[in-house]
Amino acid sequence: MTESDLNDPSHVGGSLTVVDGVYVASLSRPASANAIDRIATEFLFEVIGRTEQDGDARALILTGAGQKFFCAGGDLREYVGSLDTTGLGAQFARMRSVCEQLSRLRVVTVAAINGIAVGGGVELALSCDLRVMAEDATVRLNQLQLGLAPGWGGHRPLVRAVGPSRALELLVSGRTLGAAEALEIGLVHRVAEDAVESALELAALATAGGLDAYQTVKRFIRDAHLTATDEVITREQEEFLALWPPKSQMIPESIAQKIAVGGRQSGEPEPTGRADLSEPSQSRSRR
Repeated sequence: MTESDLNDPSHVGGSLTVVDGVYVASLSRPASANAIDRIATEFLFEVIGRTEQDGDARALILTGAGQKFFCAGGDLREYVGSLDTTGLGAQFARMRSVCEQLSRLRVVTVAAINGIAVGGGVELALSCDLRVMAEDATVRLNQLQLGLAPGWGGHRPLVRAVGPSRALELLVSGRTLGAAEALEIGLVHRVAEDAVESALELAALATAGGLDAYQTVKRFIRDAHLTATDEVITREQEEFLALWPPKSQMIPESIAQKIAVGGRQSGEPEPTGRADLSEPSQSRSRR
């Protein structure tokens, strides 16, 4: 797949735009509800590879073309019609690899769930660091209703997002969640009228302090469930100190002083704290 293919909006797998280090990849299979077939899988691999290799890349936004669908998961018609057990296993392994690589990208990854997300489409979104959901979008984990289970590695990020009890309930019921409930239970981080626009804002916030700092925070949060507490604390201290800027890059003394005194401007009187601990005289006189 060439660079021109990736930037062609009519490409059968998807399209990619890049502006100021922000990659926006759109799955584009409207006739199949943006379901992922082998071509779309390779499109995602190419996008992840290009993002990883671009030293100026800051973020990757993943969304669906159009307004109706984010992603309907794997293309079951392809699975049933043209793949035997060996081919099916290879395709599932390939998509598990996509999701794993997506979760470990050095840049900020945000799923902009702009429409319906079903099954593997939810797993794909869960592979991103952050998730934004359009107000009228829905999500549904329907694998059990098909006699299947999440096959792209979605169990772990689902449990991390909503906890084991809620994860089991969502899988067993296969019910459809609206944006408000998805936000309430922690499945998504934001709800917005325009999911892509909000995802871009969130990515900008995440990288405002520099990509190195974001990568460190991302790594510790990801590993928090897997690593002994003492080891995590030691590594946090080591990597925090590694992020500390050299003296030549330290913040100006005037700003540092302002931070140290709680935001007061130079020359402002230091608060005594008495006013905070007592009631206004007018209030006391009415008692």
